Amino acid sequence: MWASKPLEAYKHRLSHLPHQPNLSSDFTVYDYARENKVPSGTLQKFFQKSDGVPIHPKRGLSDQMLYRTTMALTLWGWGWGTICCLIALSVASQRRNK
Repeated sequence: MWASKPLEAYKHRLSHLPHQPNLSSDFTVYDYARENKVPSGTLQKFFQKSDGVPIHPKRGLSDQMLYRTTMALTLWGWGWGTICCLIALSVASQRRNK
């Protein structure tokens, strides 16, 4: 592990800072947590509901079509990008006649 030394061993490197950070090893994620600013009337609870349905088909046909279109365009772009790269590599690897 990269953190093999205790955090107290690095205090001398931070002595030039005007505000000394807390270097306790019992740091938790909740030390800097803020309250949730998302209104409770949104779709957050709907999408977080654990009903076994993936996110993309949760709101019906329009979401399914949007997801499928996005995936099709992505795969099409990857395919053409790969073909163009292979063509460029084959052209670049050919000998030039002088």
